[in-house]
Amino acid sequence: MRYNRREVPSQLRTKHASIRSVIIQYQHRAEHINMEVSNSVTIGAISIRPHGADTEMDQQASERNEPTTEITEITSPSAGSAASSETSSPGLPPEPKRDENAIYELFSRKVIRDGDKAIKVNARGIRRDEAAVMHFVREHTTIPVPRVYATTPTSITMDFVEGTTLQESWNDLTDEERTNVSDQLRDYLTQLRAVKGSYIGGFARGPAIDSRLFDFEGGPFETEAEWNEFLLEGLVESCPPALRSMLSTQLRTDHEIVLTHGDLHATNIMVRDGRIVALIDWENAGFYPEYLDLIKPLRGPKWRVGYYGALIDIFPKRYDAEYIADQFLSRISSR
Repeated sequence: MRYNRREVPSQLRTKHASIRSVIIQYQHRAEHINMEVSNSVTIGAISIRPHGADTEMDQQASERNEPTTEITEITSPSAGSAASSETSSPGLPPEPKRDENAIYELFSRKVIRDGDKAIKVNARGIRRDEAAVMHFVREHTTIPVPRVYATTPTSITMDFVEGTTLQESWNDLTDEERTNVSDQLRDYLTQLRAVKGSYIGGFARGPAIDSRLFDFEGGPFETEAEWNEFLLEGLVESCPPALRSMLSTQLRTDHEIVLTHGDLHATNIMVRDGRIVALIDWENAGFYPEYLDLIKPLRGPKWRVGYYGALIDIFPKRYDAEYIADQFLSRISSR
């Protein structure tokens, strides 16, 4: 089953092509890692210039469709020096070294500030969909997204965004500022949801991700029924068949498939002076059922941060039944 795709509203349309042809460009672009885009990318009669730089141009895999493009391979900028002191107790292994330049570090992931640039590093690999979807969203919506300058198999170099996360700042915002932030986010979600997909998976037709305690990949899937079956495959072996049957009856197969950020936790929304200045961390973005951007942040949120309680009213549409089904699924899933 394929889902109907509407055109993007007029303010989001390209001058020379449908939104689908533009998506194909970026899907093709995502297949080339260790590269920047030259001054322009040319596809047929369409020429796209990256925002504001002479050269520009992902956390795992993707592919498909191949219009012609003009690209050049580049070497990634230096990620800067790393150093830290080690302290350890006798008989214990030394503590892992931390990067002095890292502004965020967790396991294999870190973000390093290098002047006005930020370098996102994941030793396990960058999903190549990430840079492609950031380029697309930046060029075809009004959603603030850091400009991407270069990628390697393990890093993305982008603009450094001054500000604080909504997680840190929500409870300190005034009522007027919360209203402004809510209105902004609702508009950004509406723009994303206007871009329709014909499959469930990564932006460049990579695998779909079910992210709970861990990230599990499958597909891409041609129908929502296939996606639902993928979700049910994660149930614990001891799950009684009756519970599986009850859950499966609550998983609809008729949602619209829309462009989805995939991780709208408050930590991925940057604000400054009471307004959103960037949505970051697009590694799980892709085409998913329309409810996912609402229920994903509500899996184990920090309810003391008022953003999560407000999210059901910020979102353009409520998905109460989908949320309850997802919560039940998480309880009996091995993921």
